[in-house]
Amino acid sequence: MSAAAAELERPAAPAAPAAVDKPAAEPEQEVLEVVDDGCVVIGRELRGEIHRRGLLHRAVYVWVFDQAGRLLLQRRSWDKKIGPGQWDLSAAEHLSV
Repeated sequence: MSAAAAELERPAAPAAPAAVDKPAAEPEQEVLEVVDDGCVVIGRELRGEIHRRGLLHRAVYVWVFDQAGRLLLQRRSWDKKIGPGQWDLSAAEHLSV
């Protein structure tokens, strides 16, 4: 192989982080950062405790629109503790530590 071809060779993908191989924790046991009104981290707490106490925490929300500008919603599972069966954002997730 020429030197030029070696430079263009695609590098091997890095190994997956160890966390990928871990089984998912129970949602209520997930550790999240607690934030103040300015989104400054002031501590860490279990997700279940955060929800019980109404503490502020970080989350990501995704809004998906079609070409006509209509918002795509999903219906929450009836098994959810918060808002079962209600319409919800296209996608949302907590930011765990």
